Amino acid sequence: MAGYHGTQCEQETDECLSQPCAVNGTCVDKLNVFLCVCPSDGLLYDDTCQVLPPCLSDPCHHNSTCVNAASLTDFHCVCSSGWEGSMCDIESDECQVLNVTCENGGSCMDLLNNFTCDCATGFEGRFCEVNVNECHVKDHLCQNGSICVDADNGYICDCSPGFTGHYCNQTVASCLDDPCWNNATCVDNFDLANENNGSSNYTCVCIDGFEGTWCELNIDDCQLSECQNNATCLDGINTYICQCAAGFTGPYCQVDVDECLHHSCAGGATCVDVVAGYICTCQEGYTGKYCEVCYCNHNPFVIICCLPYKFPFLY
Repeated sequence: MAGYHGTQCEQETDECLSQPCAVNGTCVDKLNVFLCVCPSDGLLYDDTCQVLPPCLSDPCHHNSTCVNAASLTDFHCVCSSGWEGSMCDIESDECQVLNVTCENGGSCMDLLNNFTCDCATGFEGRFCEVNVNECHVKDHLCQNGSICVDADNGYICDCSPGFTGHYCNQTVASCLDDPCWNNATCVDNFDLANENNGSSNYTCVCIDGFEGTWCELNIDDCQLSECQNNATCLDGINTYICQCAAGFTGPYCQVDVDECLHHSCAGGATCVDVVAGYICTCQEGYTGKYCEVCYCNHNPFVIICCLPYKFPFLY
């Protein structure tokens, strides 16, 4: 019978006699079998108390990589992105790891291997750095030709002349609302047609150079300008300036500049004024833009400008 020996099988076989357990294991004999009792030291053993590589037990979490130590008694985990800790079982807080700063009152919220900024109303962007232009993202309520001006978490209506109110939807009723522009004088006029209800209107008396119901328009004085000789008219307030083309001067660019007053003609040449320049009319024996070149060497019969060189004894 298995597990016994002797002439009459009267003795139980001690399976531990063959020392099947490793040096750190304790062998316990059983009937036709043995049991190795391994140390309780946290290491990984097989059935015979042989030390196994600790990574066989897959101790690292979240798809991290386990690396055995050379002694096979220890290991370390190389964590996947977004995880930390000796066993890679702690989710990393990217808001702290990356030192994230969400702008304009935003709050950093940790995600797995990422983060997001929870922006305050009126801001957007990765770090809440962009001010949302409420004039563009939705239909604003500015009326009567007013201009929508973006503000933090809202917008402001810049009213056209004659209108007031948050959305410029109210007509200015009197001079108390300061409806006139450009230093105009507001004059209240009692409306006799509406005497019973006490309503009133007003008139804006414009200063010179402006017109319109609220004196909001700058009169184009260039329409009646006296600029001459292709000058450019620059409109001002109740005046204009003539920007002269090259070669002209004067308040209306009516004067042709005489460039011959400061010419560079040489050799006794005559300066002839033209628009925005001059021409040098050379005497015989000279050439060049400014008559600065003597050409007697090419024409021996013309010796006027060459006398100092051909006949030095005359000087």
